[in-house]
Amino acid sequence: MREFAFTLQFDAGEDPLTDCFATHEDASSQALVCALSDDRLWGLEQVSGPVDALGDIKPLLLDPARGFESISETPCEATWSHDLLDDRRNQCTVYSLVEGTERCHTVPSLANRYLPLGTLCRVRRHGRCQHWRVLTSNERRVGLLFETLHEKLRAGVTFRFDHLMDATWAGEILLSATLPANQQAALESAIEHGYYETPRDVTLDELAATLGLPRSTLSYRLRKAEARLAKEYADNTP
Repeated sequence: MREFAFTLQFDAGEDPLTDCFATHEDASSQALVCALSDDRLWGLEQVSGPVDALGDIKPLLLDPARGFESISETPCEATWSHDLLDDRRNQCTVYSLVEGTERCHTVPSLANRYLPLGTLCRVRRHGRCQHWRVLTSNERRVGLLFETLHEKLRAGVTFRFDHLMDATWAGEILLSATLPANQQAALESAIEHGYYETPRDVTLDELAATLGLPRSTLSYRLRKAEARLAKEYADNTP
C-alpha cells in the first residue's frame, strides 16, 4: 500500500469549522473518510480538546447546514446524516454518512474518481490546516488526483505536497491515544530537554522560556498530555 500525503491550509473566513479550530489551539481532530461509491461516502471523526473548545466545535460538526468539505468554489450539495457515537468531557466521536456526492469537490470524492474504490483517507485538523493522508493500493493515477486538487482549489485555500511513499499506518488507528498537536509538541520538547530526567535537567520555567510560552500554558499542555496517556495506559492494562 502507498500513501499520498498533503496539507490544505485555509485563510481566515474560508470555513467556520477551520476558524473554530484556529481559535482553540489546544483542540485537534482526526478522521477516517472513505467513498462507498461515486455518490456516497462515510466518515468517522474524533475531536479532542478542552471543554470550551468542544462546546464550540461539536455543534459545527453536527450542523447539516454547514455543507460538506468542498475545496472548490462549488458547494457540495449533498445530504448527510450524523450520529454522536461518543461524548465525553474532553473528547467526542461523530459518524457521518454523506449521499449525493457525485458532483462534490471533496478530497475523498475526487480520490474516488482516480483511485481504486475503497481508497481510505485520513485527515487531521489542527489550527487552519488539514493534514491529509490518502491510502491506496494503486498509485498509478495519483498524479491526476494531484493535478485535479490544484485545479479545483478555491482562492483562500493553499495546497502543500508532503510525500508519496509506502504507507506507515502501523499502530495508528483512529481511537488510539493520539494527542493534540500542541500537547504532543510540548511533551516531546520536555523529553528532549530533560524535564523528565531525575534530577531534572531543566525546570518548567526554563523550558517555557526556551519554547517562548507562558509557564501556565506549558504546564496545562503537559498535564493534559500526561493525564491522557496515563488514562490510556490504565484502560489497556489487564
